Amino acid sequence: MSRRIIWDRSGNPIPFVSQALKIDPYRCADALHTIKQAAGLSPKDDTVIYDNGDVTDKLSGDEIGNLHDEH
Repeated sequence: MSRRIIWDRSGNPIPFVSQALKIDPYRCADALHTIKQAAGLSPKDDTVIYDNGDVTDKLSGDEIGNLHDEH
């Protein structure tokens, strides 16, 4: 199954990503913070977010979680 990048830039992805994935913005933010923390990333570290909710570390390319699993 292919996935499409919906966020791969700096800044706050929550307004766009929560709408694109139909996740409450507060739950989306909590999920992303949980994923980043578990991966040892800081809140300011950039990630890539895909249309299926997958999240990867922008620097390493490692898959670090899925927003749907955390909210």
